[in-house]
Amino acid sequence: MPVWELTDLAFGHPHRRLAEGIGFTIESGMRVAIAGPNGAGKSTLLHLLAGLHRPDAGGVRFRGRPLEDYHAGELARLRSLMVQLTPADLPLSVFETAALGLAPRNGGAFASESEAHEVEETLADVGLAGFSDRPYDELSGGEKRRVLLARALLQSSEVLLLDEPTAAFDPAQTLQFHRMLRRLGADRGTTVVMVTHLIDTLPEFSHVLLLSGGRWVFGPAVETLREHGSRFFGVDLCFGQAPDGSLTLVAREPHEAVS
Repeated sequence: MPVWELTDLAFGHPHRRLAEGIGFTIESGMRVAIAGPNGAGKSTLLHLLAGLHRPDAGGVRFRGRPLEDYHAGELARLRSLMVQLTPADLPLSVFETAALGLAPRNGGAFASESEAHEVEETLADVGLAGFSDRPYDELSGGEKRRVLLARALLQSSEVLLLDEPTAAFDPAQTLQFHRMLRRLGADRGTTVVMVTHLIDTLPEFSHVLLLSGGRWVFGPAVETLREHGSRFFGVDLCFGQAPDGSLTLVAREPHEAVS
């Protein structure tokens, strides 16, 4: 069964339509990047998929049912959302902050022994082994985002909606993050939809949705980027091959703009 089915979807702000006529299906296990220039509607679309907002027109079905038929508690158990803004101050430890992700499952009760082990394992998965007792509000920006990523994974490792989760990551952390997403897909069939500005990481995804100026295109990542990427981003996309055989992607100034 598809995870999401979008039909003739339209959305935007009160005085500006961002996109319309959007229709595609996201199947279980896909890793989908939503990409495009600033202001294209990427985060808005992510919030529509999460059920936080309703579209101006068209429909969204989630796991075979209209998204609006789900109540908030049910959605919280079926999908997790990590937003861009991080809480500035939480008077909690790293362990306690991450364990908040268990609330839809355990009703906010203290973590059981098995759940505590799950929290520790998830923190290790995001590169925070040994951080459990540290105060959340004393962490760096990148470390806070990894704690919130752990919280999202603990809420639902089956369906993840992520808004710029690697924004404060260094290159090594970004690579580790994408290895984790591949592992989740292989081990658990996790479906990921992620907003990102990092063009060079787009080949890591199975599919991309490109948005720009009301236009959109959805399809397999590499094929879609080769055919449409330069037009949507307004830059030349240069593909290459790394020593390990993996595909690399670099953005360059458009050739005609070079004097």
